[in-house]
Amino acid sequence: MASWNRSLRLLATSLCSGPPSEDGLVDRAAQLYGRRPRWLRPLVREYLACFGDASRQPEADVRAFLRENSRYRRAWKRGVASISAGLLREPVMWPARGAPERWPLPQLIGVKETADWLGLDLSQLVWLCRYGGKDHYHYRWIPKRRGGWRLLETPKPLLKRTQRRLLDALLHHIPVHEACHGFRPAGSVHAFLRPHTHQKILLKIDLANFFPSVTASRIHRIFLSSGYPESTASVLTRLTTHATPASELPTHLRREERQRLRIPHLPQGGPASPALANLSAFRLDCRLAGLAQHAGCTYTRYADDLLFSGESSFGSAIHRFHDTVSRIILEEGFTPNARKTRIMRQSQRQRAAGAVLNQGLNIDRREWDRLKAILTNCLRHGLDSQNREQLPDFRAHLDGRISWVESLSPSRGAKLRDLFRRIPG
Repeated sequence: MASWNRSLRLLATSLCSGPPSEDGLVDRAAQLYGRRPRWLRPLVREYLACFGDASRQPEADVRAFLRENSRYRRAWKRGVASISAGLLREPVMWPARGAPERWPLPQLIGVKETADWLGLDLSQLVWLCRYGGKDHYHYRWIPKRRGGWRLLETPKPLLKRTQRRLLDALLHHIPVHEACHGFRPAGSVHAFLRPHTHQKILLKIDLANFFPSVTASRIHRIFLSSGYPESTASVLTRLTTHATPASELPTHLRREERQRLRIPHLPQGGPASPALANLSAFRLDCRLAGLAQHAGCTYTRYADDLLFSGESSFGSAIHRFHDTVSRIILEEGFTPNARKTRIMRQSQRQRAAGAVLNQGLNIDRREWDRLKAILTNCLRHGLDSQNREQLPDFRAHLDGRISWVESLSPSRGAKLRDLFRRIPG
């Protein structure tokens, strides 16, 4: 007789390998048993009552359901649920109902097919999927402007190339919410900020630890909803998430921060991480956009920055609105950063992403002064004197910041550009 764990695992794999319709689920499970046990269809109906028929479920969740299901346990005790040599059908692509059915995604049915599509041999793929080691990432701790540290986890060449392939040929075909303007094709900071100019009141909220908050289980569900079988979804998840080795975590980190990084998460620095973070925040964007519409205000998001703005009527209920937003953020698995939350009325300087929004987009004078001081010091003492974060191409970094100023204020940008051109090296 086959063991409980083996039989349960085979049945869970069968249920997850194709469309979650009642007849489809029964047919696949019946092929395992070589017959249709009387208890099978009622079990399938309980499965559908628990999970629904809209999308594929993680096998771990289905195993947990079977383990606790009284009908399946009774069948096992009667000796009619054992599976010794049943046949598993080949898994098929099965996207969630609705929009995912129209996404033009590559059809990747198994691990070997996935390796071939990525241009890897099977041993390379297995090696890249290992968690917990230091083989695939470089680590760098960057001080935050307001205290604390941010861990930059940058994949090494082979994994970086693989993640880039996933981003360009797969993730870019999955649309994000229209309120999201960061790290998406045709997205921009300008599109994020422009709807909030000339508004009576502006609410700015920051999400704390945005990338590490997105766990591997959430990424796994994205790939399952896209239609990929369990084996493919697990491989894609392991290629795009990472568990930071304990040796890379300094002792001064708080316990909860260490624990967050030890759990497989999106690495900040991976090419695919921003796109996956946006997809993981899709439900958050849907709920906040609906809330904003109900409240008569505008909502946009750029990575971990959330903006809401509206007229005087919005301002009269702003504190209650903020409480509701914070509750939704927590329910969706993220954390609002209370230290960076700002309520800014028109009589104040309304600042976001280094711009002032009161009378149209303009550069914040303090931001301009800070960048001018950096450029002046670079001119006097060299580029290396100001590269405190040890960026690999500090000149390109400064060039990008000046381009941003030029897009907001051409006259101020021209002054910075003149200083930049005079910096040697």
